Amino acid sequence: MASASDGPPAKTAGIPSCCVDASAPGGGGSEASAAPFLGWVLDTSPYPPRWRCGRWTAGIGWLHIVSDTLIWAAYLAIPLTLGWFARTRPDLPFRRVYLLFGAFILLCGLSHLMEAVIFWWPAYGLAGCLKAATAFVSVTTVVALVRIAPLAMAYRSPDECETLIEQRTGELQLAQHEALQVIESSPTGIVMADESGVIIMVNGVTERIFGWKREDLVGRPIEVLLPVRYRAAHPAQRDNYFNDPSVRRMGAGRELFGLRANGEEFPVEIGLQPVQTRNGLRVVSAIVDTSERSAMARAIDAKSGELAEANAALLRSNQELETFAFVASHDLQEPLRKISSYCQLLKEEKGDQLDPEAVSYLDVSINGAERLRVLVKDLLSLSRIATQGEPLAPTDANACLNAALDNLALQIEESQARVECEGLPRVMADESQLTLLFQNLIGNALKYRSSEPPVINITAEGQGRECVVSIEDNGIGIPQEYAAKVFQIFQRLHSRDKYSGTGIGLALCRRVVERFGGSIWVDPAPGGGSVFRFQLITAEDQATINSGEQIYACGSAD
Repeated sequence: MASASDGPPAKTAGIPSCCVDASAPGGGGSEASAAPFLGWVLDTSPYPPRWRCGRWTAGIGWLHIVSDTLIWAAYLAIPLTLGWFARTRPDLPFRRVYLLFGAFILLCGLSHLMEAVIFWWPAYGLAGCLKAATAFVSVTTVVALVRIAPLAMAYRSPDECETLIEQRTGELQLAQHEALQVIESSPTGIVMADESGVIIMVNGVTERIFGWKREDLVGRPIEVLLPVRYRAAHPAQRDNYFNDPSVRRMGAGRELFGLRANGEEFPVEIGLQPVQTRNGLRVVSAIVDTSERSAMARAIDAKSGELAEANAALLRSNQELETFAFVASHDLQEPLRKISSYCQLLKEEKGDQLDPEAVSYLDVSINGAERLRVLVKDLLSLSRIATQGEPLAPTDANACLNAALDNLALQIEESQARVECEGLPRVMADESQLTLLFQNLIGNALKYRSSEPPVINITAEGQGRECVVSIEDNGIGIPQEYAAKVFQIFQRLHSRDKYSGTGIGLALCRRVVERFGGSIWVDPAPGGGSVFRFQLITAEDQATINSGEQIYACGSAD
């Protein structure tokens, strides 16, 4: 092989010098094929240097050599630059494609370098291997480019990225503004502090509650808002909270106090909310000034105490009045009986000796004593509702109704009344008082009857654990304006000359129903007359009402 100093080879007439290599031994090709692969790649014996192949002039030869060398130098710089760029930008997308491009350009540069070297060192095997490697990397790069093309097309341009960043920035600023508006419009005081207890942010309500200006609070320790007696223990409590942050009420079960800027203490309620920010963990405190609520609670407690005392005094007074009524009614029975008996005896034994006017006086005395005796008896019954009643127990209302009808059998027969009733439920009541309730209401319907024979219909309607019993009659009725007054004691709508009575019967009915835990009222009946309704509690062992069973009927059924 000629050295570089030899320059272009001498020309031979007729035949290019590359066609004949006098120094090449015969059969060199078979020996090369048997050599190891590396030796085969680097073997130059079968080929002459490029200077000797063809009719190269110095100008043409060096033009190729210099051009290929410069291309190699440029192709070497490009992959080095790409490698440096990929290494300094770990977030670079498609890093493998960059590496493939670098390998492709590097192999292209080595191929050009080999083209220059072949002018002196004809290692065509090595040149072929470089071209094969370049071809493989080129095809691999093309495949990679085809695969990433859709992803690359999805990447935004710098203008698009800038527009998107501006849009996102505007959205974040708007969200931040809205969040600040929410905080400012909160009805509670909001204070944000970091793990060391330094105040980072407060809202306007906090300024009003504590009397501090916002700029004076931000940057100061949270302990400035606490009474002095709590400040020493607060840092440890704060550290405990940050070790186990959670949404919870501060000082659960304890009364908390805040400290205003003027030194005034006031009761507060505080809720804690941990918030993770880019600057670390923060705690947001929602503070409510409970001064007015506490003052109102104290006033309510005071009024409740006064009311309890008044209720106790009223209860004692009612008990004393009931006891007095019971004792007075009981003690008046005997004197009244004696007055009535002696007046009656005087009339029977000495009546023929008295003038008519004296006999009239005796009749007035006897009638007055009798009315007073009935009144005392009714008052005694009224007082016994509370003082002599039995404990409420499951009671068969049907049995009580039958007992009341038996007691009124004579009046029912004389008035030719018809009493009809559907099955009634078991209720919570005092059996004797429930019988008295039915007796008074049915007796009232018999007394205040119209010219027609009385028709009394008794029904019950269930409403959950309660039932409403209705007693409907076809009597003279009660004007609607007197519907509430008739249940007051001594209230009468008619004179004693027309209808006897003391005005206590319906008051007694109301007292019985109220003792049973219900209420009683009266409505006008659709066809005339009245409908007395009262509410009772159904016994637990029976929550349904049987209907359609007639348990008592007397009188004509025309």
